[in-house]
Amino acid sequence: MEGLCHSLMRFYLLGVMDATEGKSWCSYKQFKTISLRDYLNGHFSHLSEAQMQLRAAVVIENALIELNKCKENL
Repeated sequence: MEGLCHSLMRFYLLGVMDATEGKSWCSYKQFKTISLRDYLNGHFSHLSEAQMQLRAAVVIENALIELNKCKENL
């Protein structure tokens, strides 16, 4: 069951990445999924109570922007 949960989380993360790449943050091709997962876990551990109430996709997108914001305007 744990393997299934990890697979679902990975697919959710990839879906958010695919949907937001190039719109609010730049390419994820330079990142490995596992290193992104580690980064996001660290990011999540520092969220405020208000941020914890946001939709997961919004929190993930904000973390990706912080990690790899495009230098030019999108």
